[in-house]
Amino acid sequence: MGIDVNDFFRRATIRICSSLDIEIAMWRCMQFLKDFIPSDEMYLHLYERGLGAMRTIAGATVSGGRKMDRITPLPKEARMGMEKDLRSMYIINQPELEPGFQFMLQYYGRPDTSALIRLLEVEGKKLGALVLLAEGRDRFSEEHARLFSLLNEPFAIALSNTLKHQEILRLKDL
Repeated sequence: MGIDVNDFFRRATIRICSSLDIEIAMWRCMQFLKDFIPSDEMYLHLYERGLGAMRTIAGATVSGGRKMDRITPLPKEARMGMEKDLRSMYIINQPELEPGFQFMLQYYGRPDTSALIRLLEVEGKKLGALVLLAEGRDRFSEEHARLFSLLNEPFAIALSNTLKHQEILRLKDL
């Protein structure tokens, strides 16, 4: 690909940090990512360990972003992956071969889709996941995963800041 990873990281991070509204930041990032990685949709999920579920916080396409608040129970395989698997990046190019991830593509309503899944961590604590979807099979390469993986810290910090910002707004309204 011949991409300057430092420039990619800087330009993506600027977009991720461009707004306290995570859906706007994700939309801006999607507009940038589409030139480097196949990108149709992106979702940000918070892992709710006590519920054994994921809470979808926001979603984005190249045409816009949206806030979301959807809780989805995770199958046992996915919960175990969040809690015990040492991998932090998954390339799902053929979802029918990945039993632990089939539910996710059904969740998004797009069974014929490839996915990059980056588990978000801050200081060793798994916060959730950033998921990038592209229509069709075999859309993602190791290079795409490497670039997407660079966005762990900016998105983990953005997720943390969004949650803190929402809490401040909630407390203000009391």
